[in-house]
Amino acid sequence: MRTLLLVAAVSLLVLAAPGCRSAPVAGAPAARRVETRWRGVHAFPKSRLVKQIDELLAELRTERERERAIADDAAFAVEGYYRSQGFAHARVVWQIVHSDAQRVRLRFIVAEGPRVRIGSIRFEGNHVFDDEQLAALVDGPRAGLLGTGARYFVEDEARAAARKIANAYRLLGYYRVEVRGPQLRWSWDRSRVDLRYEIVEGTRFHVADVELLGTLPLPANKLARTYADQLHQPYTPRRVFRIRNAVREALRDAGYPDAQVQALEQFDEQRGQVHVLLLLEPGPQVHVSRIRITGNRRTRRWLVRNRLTLQPGALWTASAERESERRLLRTGLFRRATLSLEPEADDPQRAVLHVQLEETPAIEFYVEPGYGSYELARIRLGLRHRNVLGTGRQVYLEGKAAVRAAYVAGGLTDPLLFGDDTVGDLSGYWKRREEPSYTIVERGAAVTLSHRWTGSLFTQLAWRFARTRLHSVEIAEDEIPASDAQLDTSAFEIAPSWDVRDNPLLPSRGAVLRLSGEWGGEAIGSGFDYVRLRARAAAYLPLTPFTVLALGGSAGLIFPTGGDEVPLQQRFFNGGENTVRSFRQDRLGPTDARGKPVGGEGMWVASAELRQRLWRKFGFALFYDAGRVSVLAEDLFERKDVRHAVGAGLRYALPVGPLRLDLGVNPKPRRDEERWALHFSVGLAY
Repeated sequence: MRTLLLVAAVSLLVLAAPGCRSAPVAGAPAARRVETRWRGVHAFPKSRLVKQIDELLAELRTERERERAIADDAAFAVEGYYRSQGFAHARVVWQIVHSDAQRVRLRFIVAEGPRVRIGSIRFEGNHVFDDEQLAALVDGPRAGLLGTGARYFVEDEARAAARKIANAYRLLGYYRVEVRGPQLRWSWDRSRVDLRYEIVEGTRFHVADVELLGTLPLPANKLARTYADQLHQPYTPRRVFRIRNAVREALRDAGYPDAQVQALEQFDEQRGQVHVLLLLEPGPQVHVSRIRITGNRRTRRWLVRNRLTLQPGALWTASAERESERRLLRTGLFRRATLSLEPEADDPQRAVLHVQLEETPAIEFYVEPGYGSYELARIRLGLRHRNVLGTGRQVYLEGKAAVRAAYVAGGLTDPLLFGDDTVGDLSGYWKRREEPSYTIVERGAAVTLSHRWTGSLFTQLAWRFARTRLHSVEIAEDEIPASDAQLDTSAFEIAPSWDVRDNPLLPSRGAVLRLSGEWGGEAIGSGFDYVRLRARAAAYLPLTPFTVLALGGSAGLIFPTGGDEVPLQQRFFNGGENTVRSFRQDRLGPTDARGKPVGGEGMWVASAELRQRLWRKFGFALFYDAGRVSVLAEDLFERKDVRHAVGAGLRYALPVGPLRLDLGVNPKPRRDEERWALHFSVGLAY
């Protein structure tokens, strides 16, 4: 910030120095000040009308010779805005009150007229759809604070409804349908209008059969299977396109890259049938003679060739080409990957496979500021090389600094360890964090294998080693084992995940489930023998386009298998911005004699949150949380000591996740509990 202020100050001094002022560009017209005056405006803020003509007013600053034409366009735009909001009789005229080289003053005189409501919408001749279904296709703004009142009349929307009605019929096979109207019937004061549409539905057509003509390089019954699901369905031009495209793709998948298929349609008006004729011209069947790769300035050729499904001597197919492009793009090394065939001059059945690549930048630097109600202000910095020595492997170094935490990590990642869907990672880290009852310093290493089975199903296998040391422990000595001050843990973990959310940062539908099982023992170098189980789930139900009901829950258990008491740094805690929000960080659960949280062997949280988008990026939420911490794992699901939170929050959407301000209230606080807690953070609770 100081650097920016210094640069700005120096710049001002330089500009102020004699002889250092910018000279005007020769021949460039000076920008004039534009002033607008309005008369007759009552329905909208004048600033909203000015916004509709911002670009035209900008032109008016320099286009003095065209100022009358620009003023006319501006009045037309304002009039169009009024009519789009239901003021069907609005008129706007303009006057140039003053114009010289320094400024132009423009006056708009508006005759708003009444805001016209639609009275009734009548349809004649409709049998397939009822009046209510067709009326829903007549768009326009609505009255009422929430837009649920009477519909206002917009002439363009009323005429567009006739086209929408016709399209709805055509999707059901009524290809000859005619929709006439709307015919308008005005009230005496022209503040209300009734609409009337006439519909001639006509004959409903179905696709009766398909006849294949020309050269058939594949059996006719095999080609027929590609479009069998389109037969005896309502006729639409789009359906014939699907039939033609299915046959063409079948030919291309059989090695005919230049296959052409033309479609002709014959209508039987009496029977309502459409007969489709397909003329096939397959061209030569092509094999790959060799591979030519261009655009790989950093990436090794062997890596590119290993991503290709097509190899020299193989029969070219469209599906293999698409799969090759997909595999290249999934590496993350290329912004664009395009495969094309270049026929050999002496043999049309052989072709060079040309792989054209455009690489992404190899080095990535990122900065992610954030805030949490417990850690307070934080910033995350990272540097990643995505293509070390052209092998596709990655090295990274990242760190996080917060008021109550710090973190540094580095590692090596191979995103193509055992093919496209398995990622290997070797990492090391150091972190320090101040907890409510102690400060922990930890350093460790991990080896992780991640495999994606499908687009939504994912499994992670890991071995982790960590050495932790506790400082500033404020818990009574009789509450924790003496060995807690320093602890080595070594553990294997398996963690399957299922994620079908539409957006991981701000989901509006879908669900996510993550399970994990972890085992640590002396046999693999751990100073504490244990089994840990964790689960997290969430579901998102869209109630309206702007309202989402989010349900979430998480639970954890740890079982000491060696007979030891669970060390403090391995226990579960509860309470905070992402758990039960009527408590501050880790304040829910068992405490020592001085009220410091000591954690337990088990915890669970269940939440429900109603999220409502208010305006632009702003949102509002109502939530309920419940949860507990149990001293012993086997007591986790007992009903005693369950604590609750009810509350509300504000949201503001950002690219990295929404800013979140939540106020959680404890409905029945105990003597040692606070009545409420306020949390401010980036990102949703679940």
